[in-house]
Amino acid sequence: MPSWMPGEDYLINFRKGDPYIKVDEGYARLPGAGYEAIHPELEGLDPEDYPDIAKLRILGDVAPYSREFQKIAARVRIDAKNNPDLEAEYGRIAEQVRQTKESTLQVAQRHFNAPVDTVEGTVKSVRGMEVELKEFPGRTFRFSSVGGSMADLTVDITRSLPARRT
Repeated sequence: MPSWMPGEDYLINFRKGDPYIKVDEGYARLPGAGYEAIHPELEGLDPEDYPDIAKLRILGDVAPYSREFQKIAARVRIDAKNNPDLEAEYGRIAEQVRQTKESTLQVAQRHFNAPVDTVEGTVKSVRGMEVELKEFPGRTFRFSSVGGSMADLTVDITRSLPARRT
């Protein structure tokens, strides 16, 4: 993998092991023969020598949070000021990355910040991950997250132990 791809300081280390299996359809999304087949303008070029816009396109797709993406984006942004075609391509890549990051944040917000319904009741039955409560007959519940402290667990365990006779 070329030096401009993220290494051990990123979520995915593209420089160790087989990088092509680390992302879906890596053969077509990472530098090399597969990517060059889709982008014939790069055919025969050493991935180390890809133009900055091609590097940016790849990094924007597979490593948009990387320092490498930020460095190359800064270079392309400067080069694009006097080149309308490059500016348009840079804008398209930047917008794609913005949308990717925005959608990732929205998922996280929904997951962690959405209102949560709390249901309490007496367990009637348990089948795998589904729980039926006596208070809600015919309705099954799945745990989205389970909370509690060690003190809560200790109290529950102690209550269920038989009393000791001395």
